[in-house]
Amino acid sequence: MDWVVILDPGITIEEAIRYREGERIRIKRILDRRESFTDMIDWNAMTELERDWALHHFPYELELELWGIDCDLTALARMLWSSA
Repeated sequence: MDWVVILDPGITIEEAIRYREGERIRIKRILDRRESFTDMIDWNAMTELERDWALHHFPYELELELWGIDCDLTALARMLWSSA
C-alpha cells in the first residue's frame, strides 16, 4: 500500500494532485533561480555556518522535498487509476 499525505480529508485525489504539482513548480522555480537569489544576499551579514547552509544544504533540502512530492504524485496517480 502506498503512503500518501492527505492534505484535507475533504479533497479529491485530483485536487491533491493539482496542489502537489503546484508545490513542485514553486520549488523548481526557486532552484532554477538560485543564482539570481544568491547574488542578492549580503554574505557578510552571515556567519560561516549560515553561509555554508545557504549554499549547500538549502538546495539539498529542496531536492529532498521535490523527491517527496514526486513520490506523493506517483501514489496519488495510482490511487486515481485504481479508483477508476
